[in-house]
Amino acid sequence: MRHHFFLSHFQKEAADTVKALFYDFRYHHCSAWIDMRAQVITAEAMRAGVRDSDYFVLVLTANVLNRPFCLLEACTKPFVLLVEEDARFAPFELENPACFPDFPLDVTPQELAQLQSRLAPKAQQARRSLWQAALKPEEYTKEAQQLVEQRSWVLGALASMLGESEASVWQRCKDLFALIRSGLQQAQKEEEKAEEERGKGSKWAARAPAALQC
Repeated sequence: MRHHFFLSHFQKEAADTVKALFYDFRYHHCSAWIDMRAQVITAEAMRAGVRDSDYFVLVLTANVLNRPFCLLEACTKPFVLLVEEDARFAPFELENPACFPDFPLDVTPQELAQLQSRLAPKAQQARRSLWQAALKPEEYTKEAQQLVEQRSWVLGALASMLGESEASVWQRCKDLFALIRSGLQQAQKEEEKAEEERGKGSKWAARAPAALQC
């Protein structure tokens, strides 16, 4: 069955957003594939759902890029990004390694130290409940090591699903991360340009779109 959209997301963080999108699309006579309504949920069924959809929509939240199935779906075809920015709903932060695990495959002690330095208290809030305190500086080392271990587990799971080596899977992820970074940076530039035009009183200037295609 063909669909207009395939909605890829981390249920724990974006179930309500995707549900709202699903019904909004249906109101406008568009169909969407979401796992909550799929009869069969397997790696192959998800990849088939992506192939049979016109547009792939990736909802970027704090931990979606740490989910093997979401990465499996996103590596299949070009996509549209929807970015969660509201601090109440697991926002995605490009420079937070907990959200965007693009650090090297083999992490050296020096790179681990750099990873620790990026784990500032502000960044920690993206992956913890708002009422929970941020990590203390002495705990950054443990948190950085956990990120490395988590990313290693994700790549292992993804390699198993695709029947490829972890090195091959990591190259797929690197390409995906590069597209995401490029797309978000492009959107930021467009938003800054729109803000500048609004400041000049331009009648046609508009805010950069919340979604962008990669």
